[in-house]
Amino acid sequence: MKLFGVVAISLLLVSDVLAAEPIYSVSDYDPKRDPEIDLKKTVAMAGKDGRRILMIAGSRTCGWCRSLSREFKKEQKVADLLAKHFVIMKVNYDELNGNLFFLQDYPDIRETPHFFVLDSKGKLLRSQHSKELEGTIGYRAKAMFEFLNKWVPKKEGDGRK
Repeated sequence: MKLFGVVAISLLLVSDVLAAEPIYSVSDYDPKRDPEIDLKKTVAMAGKDGRRILMIAGSRTCGWCRSLSREFKKEQKVADLLAKHFVIMKVNYDELNGNLFFLQDYPDIRETPHFFVLDSKGKLLRSQHSKELEGTIGYRAKAMFEFLNKWVPKKEGDGRK
């Protein structure tokens, strides 16, 4: 019985190590950061292996924004999808610093967090309000997965458009 317990614990530890972690170029909503510089860095990261960029406008005071990183890790299918196909960049958007000059070329933000999907060169592909992905006490995993999966980069011959 002890051997079974040791094997079970070992498998749990290995699965935690193998669990995919989303990749962030900017992991905090920091009002002091320059999103122009951050986007250049993010494009360089994404371009190495053709990932999409998930740019998230939000703030440290926004409850939904604060829980987002936990939510991304909580649902393994979402975490795997993010880790394999996206680089995440957070942009501060609050009353102290709304980064309005940077965000003026993007669609309006009605609430935070707000998602922008960019290609690996930084071109806007999709603007997504978070309300459509939210549940009662967290994000709806299926809706989040479907949203992200729709924007996974296409591979030649996989039938995607």
